[in-house]
Parts: sequence; structure tokens; C-alpha cells
Amino acid sequence: MVRRILEKTYITNAEARKILEEKISGSADNILVRRVSEYLLHASKCAERAEQVRRELEKLGLSRETSVVLVNALPRDLSELRSLLLPVDRKVDTSVLEKALEVLRSCY
Repeated sequence: MVRRILEKTYITNAEARKILEEKISGSADNILVRRVSEYLLHASKCAERAEQVRRELEKLGLSRETSVVLVNALPRDLSELRSLLLPVDRKVDTSVLEKALEVLRSCY
């Protein structure tokens, strides 16, 4: 069976968990699928609002990749947030980063 990558999109752990649950829907006989599902269950912070928070971060001007990293890690202060920024977003203004922290705080 030949498999091809049709699309590449960065998604949060919560979004990945949701997709995996939709695809397997009870047929988790494969041990790898079960392990990934368990990992995503524990690693998904902000599960209910992850997609909405990611979109809000993108509206602030952050790239999708950086937004996904931030939602998955949920930094608690500005120094943590800066350490997680990808090179594309390294020069973002401090006021934007503070707004991003406010958005992320809705997940705590």
C-alpha cells in the first residue's frame, strides 16, 4: 500500500487528538495508535480552546508554526515565550508578545 503526503499543516496537540479520535473511532487495535492517543491526551493543554487561541495568535501577526508551538507549550511569562519563538518571529514587538501572553492565559 503506497501512502502519499497530501498536505502539510501545523496543528496543536489538541487538534491532532481530535483528528485521531475521529479517524480511529473505537478501532484502536494498533498499539502505536493507542500510545499516540494516550500521549496526546496528556500533552493537550487548552484542549477546548486550542484552535481558537491559535487563530487569535495568528491575528496578532505570529506565524502559524509559532502559534502552534505556543499553544502546545503555554508559556507563563515573557522570557519563556521569547525562548519558544521561531526565527521567523524573533523580531516581534514586546507589546505584541504581551498580548499573546494575555491570549494564552485564557487556557490556564
